[in-house]
Amino acid sequence: MTDRTIEDLVRETYTGDSLETKTGHEIWDLLNRPDHVFSRFDKVLWIRDAFRVVTTAAPDPVRTATYKPTLKAATSTRSKGVVREYPLEYDVEGEPVTPEDHYKFIAADFARELQKIFFTNTSLAQPLSIEQVLTAETEINNCPGSFSKELYHLKRAPWMDAYVNHNSGKQREFSLTLVDELSMAVKEQRLLSDRDTVIFITGHDTAEMWANIGHEFDMYFEYHPQELDPTENPAHMFLYKGVPVFPYVDVIKDGLSRIYLISCAHFFIKFSQLPIVQRFPDKISISAHYEIICPRFVGHGKLRDLCAPATPLLVTH
Repeated sequence: MTDRTIEDLVRETYTGDSLETKTGHEIWDLLNRPDHVFSRFDKVLWIRDAFRVVTTAAPDPVRTATYKPTLKAATSTRSKGVVREYPLEYDVEGEPVTPEDHYKFIAADFARELQKIFFTNTSLAQPLSIEQVLTAETEINNCPGSFSKELYHLKRAPWMDAYVNHNSGKQREFSLTLVDELSMAVKEQRLLSDRDTVIFITGHDTAEMWANIGHEFDMYFEYHPQELDPTENPAHMFLYKGVPVFPYVDVIKDGLSRIYLISCAHFFIKFSQLPIVQRFPDKISISAHYEIICPRFVGHGKLRDLCAPATPLLVTH
């Protein structure tokens, strides 16, 4: 049935009162909390394997093609497995931990592992990372350690390039000029309908420096975390020229963490199986099946190869 939604899958998956079912639902809730990067993107039900992608950049007429991504399963073992395995129980300094506390620990651990995969995965046997999706031929060819030229089991083509502002793997000082170059390059490819869906994602180190510099340029920044609802936004979110900036752990660092500029209208996460917890005689296993789907590669960007300025700005409060 094509009218099923991700909410239907949630209800179907988490029926019952077992500790395993409750823990699976807790993982799902953790993935939707503001302090997890998954919360920033729509999560949809995997109904069809094929999806349409835009194969031209503005201002060319929009052309599309249909491709079938291969569904992969998340694993934290960095192997071709599809589950994370945990011991049935553990103790702290000889004192046994209650099953409830044990399950809370493994729920948090699995949710964190999915975030690590989102930012840093290099394996084609696991769900794609943002690094594998938002790259470009120039980055692949010029930056040591860049990821595969393959995406969705297809050889990369020019229309699959995001905008990547790099320095061939050599660090350069963070500046608002570099951020503005990223913003302008992405803005030129953005659709009018994307205006309210664009966000910055970076690490806490870069966000902290960015915000401190922002105190010197108040006309560009809106930085008032005391007015933000902590249940809706990470505590240090701010706006740069009207675009929200969200800091997360696990973002890849060169010297400073990289910066991504993403249009959420063309970047979402597709699930065929929500996180489920199974108890076996000798272990507990957790699995999830999903993939990042990016139907329009232009309109996204990345800024990398950053380091802290040699002469920090004097910030007054």
